Amino acid sequence: MERKSGKRALLAAGSWNIVLRRLEGLIRRVRSQAFWTHLIEPRSLLRGFGALFGWLHTVSVRLPWLIAILVVAIILVQGLTQHATVIDPISVPRELADKGYTADVAGQRLRDAMSDYMRAANSHMSMSQAELAMRGDLPKIVVPGAGISLDAVIASLRTLLRGTRTKTVTGEIIEQDKLFWLRLRLDGQQIYSSPVGVALNRPDELFTPAVPALLKEIRPYFVAVVLRRQDPDAAMKYVDEMIAKLSAGDDELPWLYNTRGLLLRRLKNYEAAAEALKTAIRLNPSLTIAHINLASVYMDMHRTDDSLAEDREALRLEPNYAIAHSNYGDHLRMAGKFAEARAEVDKALAIDKNLAYGYDTLGDINRDTGKRDEAIAAYKQALTLDPKLAHSQQELDKLVPPQAADNVGAQK
Repeated sequence: MERKSGKRALLAAGSWNIVLRRLEGLIRRVRSQAFWTHLIEPRSLLRGFGALFGWLHTVSVRLPWLIAILVVAIILVQGLTQHATVIDPISVPRELADKGYTADVAGQRLRDAMSDYMRAANSHMSMSQAELAMRGDLPKIVVPGAGISLDAVIASLRTLLRGTRTKTVTGEIIEQDKLFWLRLRLDGQQIYSSPVGVALNRPDELFTPAVPALLKEIRPYFVAVVLRRQDPDAAMKYVDEMIAKLSAGDDELPWLYNTRGLLLRRLKNYEAAAEALKTAIRLNPSLTIAHINLASVYMDMHRTDDSLAEDREALRLEPNYAIAHSNYGDHLRMAGKFAEARAEVDKALAIDKNLAYGYDTLGDINRDTGKRDEAIAAYKQALTLDPKLAHSQQELDKLVPPQAADNVGAQK
């Protein structure tokens, strides 16, 4: 055994000696005058330029194809992996199509209704154009020599691989009993049918009632946000139902746990709220809004250091998120760090000058530091931007009682 090990060591040493001798020979050759004399000979130069030209020609011919192949590969990967909802043209009766209300127009009206609903939710979460696309928005690239669009290739691959991240919405408008009715399907399964018809001259009214049913399947969080404002008890029931329904890796779960935390905070169940928000963060550590909300819950629990730590983590994730700065400023105010609090609110308003919550927090800072006039001005500005901001109205009424305000107005 030892004899074999010794032989292997001798062979290895011999190999290294050969490599070193060749390297020394190469260095001596490069350093010699003959090498450089031969290198600059016209014949050698011509051969070198010829080889370089040949290489450049090969690259110029092949590079466009390599780039095209790379672009196609990227589009295929995105098509198979991105979380998108594609709205196909919605079939319409002939009389609508003849008036210019085509299937493409109907599909666009559905997307507009979805965008309006989500905008009204005013959530930090949003759906980009790539996530909510019309069929016509997809890349129209054709595979050379086959005449097959990449859209068709992606659809076939999804079927083969059972991909589920991209969903397709189809449907039709039908006429019955002199009214229009809408039916929608998601990946071939019917998810919505109009409970009531609409007048023949108002087809746009078909789409808004359909949006919650559609979003419940593709983005349930948005439905939860709207429900939380309209009916918190129904929102809690809906959130729990969706959490139980969705698979463990679903992108919606962290957002739903975030909403659950907010609903529990409203009930002053702070321990459970914190657990829900920590679950959201565990599922998605980059979910900024969950860190912001957990900071608020910790402040409710008088865990000031933990609260400020969560605020700082939110700002690390999104340094230019105005609400994160405003929230941090409010918690610094509660901790008695008024100069730091004001600095954070100033940052928030520099990022978003129309942030009502920023002025609301500024009013609190001025109130707590004895600057009554500045506090009144800040609360008024907050209410100008958001007349429904109850906290600003309550604090303003304390500083300027309604009766006193009326007397001032009468004197003027």
